[in-house]
Amino acid sequence: MEKKQDELEKQKSKAMKAVENLIDQVAESEEEIGKLKNQISNLEEQITSKKDDIEHKEEEYNEQEKLLDKRLIAIYKNGETSYLDLLLSSNNMSDFLARYYSASELIECDKDLIATIKEQKAQIEAEKTELENNKIQLNTSLEEQKKEKCRIRKITKRKTKLCKSAYRRRKRTSKRN
Repeated sequence: MEKKQDELEKQKSKAMKAVENLIDQVAESEEEIGKLKNQISNLEEQITSKKDDIEHKEEEYNEQEKLLDKRLIAIYKNGETSYLDLLLSSNNMSDFLARYYSASELIECDKDLIATIKEQKAQIEAEKTELENNKIQLNTSLEEQKKEKCRIRKITKRKTKLCKSAYRRRKRTSKRN
């Protein structure tokens, strides 16, 4: 009789350890889900911010591109001789230098505009790539969160089964005694 009692105590102890282990696993999984929720929230904020930033930069880019298009159309209509005509129609040397300086400034502005447009386009492409990476990371985090929730459900089911089993054993042994 005492041997059975010891055996039952061992089984009870074993079951309790298993339940405690499962409780610890649930706690770890819940903690992991909390971290994933924070990560998901941060990624969603980054994605929203990045989308807004990209929209703003695309608007600026489109404005700069329209300006460049207007400049190129004007240059095309007037031809390359317009700068030469501008310089040769000078009345004197100081007028020539002033026109040369103005033409040089205009050409420099055109170069800067082209460089700015190229830079903006590169930035937009880089941010779009970063946005896509954030979306991939978000989807990965969501999948991890689903897996952790599934893991918690399985652990909870095992814990429930263990508890029911221990309860039934205890009930059977108490009926026998």
